[in-house]
Amino acid sequence: MTAEKNEPEEENRVVPPGEQYLIALGRRRSSPSRRIFADQHFYAIPEVAERLKIKEELVRELIRRGEIHAYRIGKAYRITDDDIDEFLRACSTRNERAEEK
Repeated sequence: MTAEKNEPEEENRVVPPGEQYLIALGRRRSSPSRRIFADQHFYAIPEVAERLKIKEELVRELIRRGEIHAYRIGKAYRITDDDIDEFLRACSTRNERAEEK
C-alpha cells in the first residue's frame, strides 16, 4: 500500500532546474544510440567465424586490420549484421557499377 501512495507523489514532485538539465542531458545522449542499435544483433567472434565459414583467428585478424568493424564491449568484440554485410560487399568480386546500370 505504501508503494502505491508514493508513486503519485513522485510524479508530481518538483524537480530542481539542475536535476532537470541532467535528466534531459541523459535522455539526449542515450536516445541516438538506442535508435541506431535497436534493430541490430551483436555477434561474438565464434558466431561470425561460423557464419562466414572461416577460423576465429582470421576474424580477429580482420578486426585488427580494420577490414571488419567491431565494437569492443568489455574484453570481447561484438560485430553487427550491418558490419558483416559491409565486409562482404567490400570482398565482392562482382562489378557493382554494372549492376546499377
